[in-house]
Amino acid sequence: MVHTREGLDAVAAELNGRPRRILGYRTQAEVFTELLTSSIASTD
Repeated sequence: MVHTREGLDAVAAELNGRPRRILGYRTQAEVFTELLTSSIASTD
């Protein structure tokens, strides 16, 4: 079975956009953004 790049990207986006219980029902992107924001704020 052959998978297209677009199909794989869609699956990855769906999985990465799901809220995770271990992350307090936040998405990976939300946690990453929060870490970047807090890291930048702590260096000022």
